[in-house]
Amino acid sequence: MDHCTSPANGGREIFLLVERVTKKNIKVRFYELDDDDNLLWEDYGKFNDLDVHHQYAIVLKTPPYKNRDITSQANVYMELVRPSDNARSDTKTFTYIPMQSQGRPGSKRSRPNDFDSKDYDTPLSIGSDILPTTIQNISGDLDILNLAANLDSDDLLKAYTDINSDEFTKLYARFSNEYEPAALSSSDNSSNLSMDFPCNRENMQKSWCGSSGVKTYMANREYEVKTMRVYREISEFLKTHPKPQEIKNMVRYYLTNSKNESDWLNAFHMAVMLNNSRVINFFVKLIYLTQEFDLINIQSKQFGTVLHLATWCNNVELIERLILTCNADITKRDARFNTPLHIAAVEDAIGNALKMLLKAKDALKCINLENESGDTALHLAVKKKNFGAAQILCHCGADVDYRHKSNGFTALRFAVQNEDLFMVDFLLNEAKANPKVRDFSEVDPFQVVLHSQSLPKIQDLIEKYMEDNKISCDEISIKEEPEDDTSEDEMVISEQEIKIEPLDLPNLYQNVTNFTNECLEQVCSELDASGKWQDLAVLLDVEHLLRLQTFDENRSPSKQLLNYIIASNDGSVKEIRDFLEHLDEKNAVLAIDRMVQEMYSSSS
Repeated sequence: MDHCTSPANGGREIFLLVERVTKKNIKVRFYELDDDDNLLWEDYGKFNDLDVHHQYAIVLKTPPYKNRDITSQANVYMELVRPSDNARSDTKTFTYIPMQSQGRPGSKRSRPNDFDSKDYDTPLSIGSDILPTTIQNISGDLDILNLAANLDSDDLLKAYTDINSDEFTKLYARFSNEYEPAALSSSDNSSNLSMDFPCNRENMQKSWCGSSGVKTYMANREYEVKTMRVYREISEFLKTHPKPQEIKNMVRYYLTNSKNESDWLNAFHMAVMLNNSRVINFFVKLIYLTQEFDLINIQSKQFGTVLHLATWCNNVELIERLILTCNADITKRDARFNTPLHIAAVEDAIGNALKMLLKAKDALKCINLENESGDTALHLAVKKKNFGAAQILCHCGADVDYRHKSNGFTALRFAVQNEDLFMVDFLLNEAKANPKVRDFSEVDPFQVVLHSQSLPKIQDLIEKYMEDNKISCDEISIKEEPEDDTSEDEMVISEQEIKIEPLDLPNLYQNVTNFTNECLEQVCSELDASGKWQDLAVLLDVEHLLRLQTFDENRSPSKQLLNYIIASNDGSVKEIRDFLEHLDEKNAVLAIDRMVQEMYSSSS
């Protein structure tokens, strides 16, 4: 399937590849169980007959989850159900995620790239200049934040509780030469600030802003104005000698009021996106001194937390302080359920940001978390051929054989798909990936390589690994001449063992248009005994015959049904055979296979 998540209100369109199904005899069931396997909720995917394509694919819309107001992901199960016999497919996991905020009923639809400046009124003139697009490295302006590494939580708490208003004012005065020029400057000289974006603006635009022609969040002058407005007001407030609690309230007010904005970005978020190191330092110090660490984890509507943004911008120094000093929560997700680890796996080519993120206290707990698309951080690193990130993640405990939720692919399978020889070598010989882990189509990476004509080096690599680790290589074709002295006893095949392999069926059934009398009698005998001839009628889309009661009660209903199907061309012998196999009528299938085998033998 192309999606493995859905908003809680449902309605997400999913393209699901399936084995042969009948459009009027298939359902897609979603359900949830408790710890004791008791059913908590179930519903079915929405689709009609026209959404079942050539019996091998279904396009459906997900049903709404039982609770549309969830605030965290909800894991459920999904399966295919055949109503005629209640047969069920293997169960797959599926995830419902919180809905994006739609605003209050009756309110105007928010526009993601526009701003309402009523909350941050400013006398400064708002320019319309687009910010520079040059990508620069992070400046080393955070050195003044070199806090003692050996401070524990008790020391930090004591530092906060002992501080009074006068001490805070002195602290501000100490750094006023750093803050005040920027805080009191007008829009005319604000261009002296470093406003180039350290992150990959093009990638962020593609990720969040859609097609070309849409303004990006980043290229907006109002970010600068709003950030500096908040920065200046807090700076002026500190000069009034406020009490510690008043300082806390002031900081909390400005950083938690962001949901009034259409994008939920507060001044701290904007400062990180603008790479304004002065304002970044200012907020980090305020949060550290007031111990209001939960402010670090406030989420914007799309980009996630400050830690997400610092990772986007590859700001390793800020990541370090957010994690080690301000207790940033690495398990927080952005709008697409990416953790900072997902972002680093794609954006961090060197690996320093990823290494720092993995020092967070809960990093190992979320190292295998999936995003909205079903990718773990390791999956993304392998897909993007980020060799360094893949190494770091594997060495820190990422599950190298974790299967992708939408298709069952492992990291090794993605590396094979990319024809990435070096990644395959690493995953096998260092990360110890299992080349025999199968996807949802029962195909493993070794089989993919084996049947490909363009991957000889990767095939040699996997075969050597399997041989060294004594992993079965049954699929390898052994190129040896057959023995000439095969005994006649070995050529004797029991009549019950004659069955045509599925791969041979299309060719052998092409000229078979009817049943022999002997075969028809055997098949009808089985169906009359089991009563599954009615299920067969449903599968063949002739259930109207059952409702109209057109069959003679004194004759075999199965024979009447099969004769009608063949005479009216409503189904071929092969279709009947396949449906009987679905209905688990093994003896009937064997009889038809034997009939076709005999026809083939007599004609050759």
